[in-house]
Amino acid sequence: MMLTSSRSRGSRGGHGVDQPRVVQLQVSRYTRTLPTAKEPLEFLVGVHVEGTPIAWQRNVTMKRAVERELLDAIDGLRRWSAGLGLTTSSARAAGADVGRILRDVFLGSNGAELLDALDRTALLLVVDETIMHLPWEMMLDGADAPLVLRPFGRVVTTRLLPPTGRDPTTEDPKVRILAVENPTDDLGSTERIMETIEGLREWSGDLAIEVTTLARKEATRDGFRTAITGGDFDVIHFAGHGSFDTETPSDGAVRLADGPFGDDQVASLAWKRPPFIVMNGSCESARSAAGVRIVSNRRRSNGLAAAFLSRGVEAYLGHYFLVDDVSAAEFSNVFYSTLLQQRNVGQAVQQAREDALGRWVDDGELTALGAVFFGDAGTAERRDLATAA
Repeated sequence: MMLTSSRSRGSRGGHGVDQPRVVQLQVSRYTRTLPTAKEPLEFLVGVHVEGTPIAWQRNVTMKRAVERELLDAIDGLRRWSAGLGLTTSSARAAGADVGRILRDVFLGSNGAELLDALDRTALLLVVDETIMHLPWEMMLDGADAPLVLRPFGRVVTTRLLPPTGRDPTTEDPKVRILAVENPTDDLGSTERIMETIEGLREWSGDLAIEVTTLARKEATRDGFRTAITGGDFDVIHFAGHGSFDTETPSDGAVRLADGPFGDDQVASLAWKRPPFIVMNGSCESARSAAGVRIVSNRRRSNGLAAAFLSRGVEAYLGHYFLVDDVSAAEFSNVFYSTLLQQRNVGQAVQQAREDALGRWVDDGELTALGAVFFGDAGTAERRDLATAA
């Protein structure tokens, strides 16, 4: 799959191609050992502008009491996403509390001021695997605005050496999509997603779009494995139900027609090469547990995102909270429409997020702040710069 656009884009100053300004925010643990249940959580936080000497660091200690306050607020929002507990106003307040705690603990006033001053085209969060469970997309800037108002992606640092991913420069101009739709046959809005994906063929320009669909009772575990084994897909899309439990994160799964498909099944997928993108529209499909490896010594993964990332998937998009099928469908529709127009995964995520932000403002719907993109939101910008005529 080649998603690089040969179209040049005007810069803010009107002098040719945009210069990407990707800012890295890195949160690292000092040691390789996992944190114990009682010790304070200590980190080194750094801000760096790629391609420049600009770098800033601070030492951070998160007290367990502060972590508990943060997790309680997150749990309240999770219950709100299920239609329980909070009101719209208290959900907004809880979201602001989460964002401020993340900012104040990890950035502090100086870090927030620096980040606000940097004119970034994308923010890349490089986060340690032991804290990938936090909803970093809810972090606020110094003016109490969400950092995700500009393209935002996560990269998880891990002690695991993942398989080599795909090289976009060697790909042919064809996008092969495997779409798994409504395996449990109880979601009314997934057909809208499929219409969008199928419709990509009509206006994709110089790209050929090839779509393989597993729908309803055909979307079985064996059916999915067979499709993966026989194909070479660039994009895998799930439109269905999912589950996650922080007590047993390796049991996170999507529900196919004949049962759950979890991390151990992902580990055994016999694909020729990992897909570029996995778009998982199911509930809590980006969740993980605190203080554990992305993959344990027993080869169990910390949630579905970790399972796919450990198999070499470079871009994984999922939901942190519970999401209804209408919101998930709308998010996916905007994502795919933008992806084929912009040829930029980070921008496609951003457009879908911005489309959902109105629902957060109006009624506290969490899709915008709960969408999690594991991937480099600045990669396509760098490639555009290198290939622009």
